[in-house]
Amino acid sequence: MNILSKLLKKRGIKDVTELTEDERVEFDNWQKVLNKEELTIKDITEFCDGAIGAIETQFGDVDMSNDKTAKLTLQHAIYKKIRGVINAPQTERESLIEYLTNLLK
Repeated sequence: MNILSKLLKKRGIKDVTELTEDERVEFDNWQKVLNKEELTIKDITEFCDGAIGAIETQFGDVDMSNDKTAKLTLQHAIYKKIRGVINAPQTERESLIEYLTNLLK
């Protein structure tokens, strides 16, 4: 039994078909990540993008409790921060190129 199966069992979910569409997307993303031998930066980026998209979809639910909104907001911030860390070297490089280009003018 893999870790995702254990998690579903703990939450009383017998089959992935019981998950909502957003939960299923996140579950599928997790499954892809866990089934790979070695993760790449691209894998992590795609996972974060999928999770961010699923969370943003849930933000459209006007009947959501304040507790759920707070949890989703925290999750959203964490995934965005991970993306920021991944993109930081590229952003830093672009900023340095722009700075050096301006020095040449």
